[in-house]
Amino acid sequence: MSSEEYRLDVERKMLQIMQEKLDSGEMSAERAKEIAQYVVDSLKPGISIDEINKVVAYIAKEFEEFSHLTVDSLNAYEENVKTHALSDVHKLLSEGDLPSADTILKKTLQVDLGGKQ
Repeated sequence: MSSEEYRLDVERKMLQIMQEKLDSGEMSAERAKEIAQYVVDSLKPGISIDEINKVVAYIAKEFEEFSHLTVDSLNAYEENVKTHALSDVHKLLSEGDLPSADTILKKTLQVDLGGKQ
């Protein structure tokens, strides 16, 4: 998943949460506007995955409506990283390139997912 795909996925999830909260009366239009403005200002195209994770963590902390968003987004990203890494490692191992496979595994294990290691 590219950083742009990840950014769009996070935005889509946030919009879905806001729509559900607006529909149920758990969020006012004013609050939705405040959150939307922060999202637009913070999640700009071209932002890195690490920056997206920092924004998501801040949003989850500052806007309680999104407290579960951090865990969901980071889990999805982590799963994507693992899938791609395993595919690459499998290919390298089948080619007999053990040193490169080892390097990818070590790098994958060191990926900082919003504080997780």
